[in-house]
Amino acid sequence: MRGDGLLLAVALGGCGLEEWRNADLHLDIRGASLVDEDRVRLCVEGVGHRDQALGAGRVAFTGLPAGEPAVVTVEHLSEDGGSLGRAGPVELDGSGVVETEWAPCEEVCTPCEVDGERAEDGAADWLLGVRFVESP
Repeated sequence: MRGDGLLLAVALGGCGLEEWRNADLHLDIRGASLVDEDRVRLCVEGVGHRDQALGAGRVAFTGLPAGEPAVVTVEHLSEDGGSLGRAGPVELDGSGVVETEWAPCEEVCTPCEVDGERAEDGAADWLLGVRFVESP
């Protein structure tokens, strides 16, 4: 009986499903030679910006107002806070995957900084998914 109780406890509390959702806006960036530990900045005009580690070749930005085109810039941040390269700005409207090329900076560039408001809690919002893909 004791083993059955442990099994029940694991079944009830230990194995929850991970929540995820598909991206509403898709941007593929070709030609960037980044690794998982590199930090990138996503700037969305009128919404704001966020920095995060690349991890697994993709990043996301939540809370974009639904139904509105998004103008996106993606940058590779240096350790001293500069930008080593960028993609964009590019406009995404939810009509499919948009592809763009990576452009390294000749020297360290100034990173994008935008202000704005994310969609309010409970309001319809879009999720931006950015993938770094190999050039053909």
